[in-house]
Amino acid sequence: MSNMGLELALKRSGIQMLRANVGDKYVLEEMQRVGATLGGEQSGHILFRDGEATTGDGLLTALRVLEVMARTGKPLADLVSDLKVFPADDPECPGPAKDSLRADSGGARGDCSGGAGNSMAMAGWLCVTPAPKRWRG
Repeated sequence: MSNMGLELALKRSGIQMLRANVGDKYVLEEMQRVGATLGGEQSGHILFRDGEATTGDGLLTALRVLEVMARTGKPLADLVSDLKVFPADDPECPGPAKDSLRADSGGARGDCSGGAGNSMAMAGWLCVTPAPKRWRG
């Protein structure tokens, strides 16, 4: 799940954004499936498939950003000037267990890679996920 501002900025630049289940493992699998060289997660993990790293590495990401800044001669503010980060809320709500959520959701998926979120198009995202264990009865 990413911020909708990122999705819109990528779209304006003609870059296709795909969704995968949460976790570096699943992002990497999707990248390999489609031949993508860049992937990431909301947590900030960025994956590059053009080297040996197969998990999110903050130091490598920072070096790659500095490389682009040096190559283009632009400051970071200019490179991200068309990115408008949308406000987001992630409330914790009690809910059903994961298996019943997927079985009874009418198409909404607990992994946020489709379902209810897609039906809202660009108006916003509705992400339905199982509640943390502390909420489960």
